[in-house]
Amino acid sequence: MESYATKRVPRSQRWPAFAILLILTGNVTAMFWFTLGGQIGFLVGWPMMLIPIGYLVVVSTVLGSLIMKIASKEGLSLVLLTRGLGFGAKGSAVASFIYGINYISTLFLKEALFRMR
Repeated sequence: MESYATKRVPRSQRWPAFAILLILTGNVTAMFWFTLGGQIGFLVGWPMMLIPIGYLVVVSTVLGSLIMKIASKEGLSLVLLTRGLGFGAKGSAVASFIYGINYISTLFLKEALFRMR
């Protein structure tokens, strides 16, 4: 099995954009939306929870689709994409660090909201 962490994926090895979209959609729905929706529903009630969830769904779907389309078309991973956009090797590490911090802060935010009840 070839690893393409530091170079472009050849056209013959690329997945179709629809397959990547299905994987991204599955990850997002499985890991985040159910728990966040439940926590916000307990804290602010049914009608008010639709506002932030709707905003997050729209923004993350648009941004994720744009990144997925570019990465699929060019055969790039997220690390190579950030390098190619001018951030360099250190910038791609910063992008991965920011992603990790966002994931961890989401867990802390969920716990903080739960304890406010």
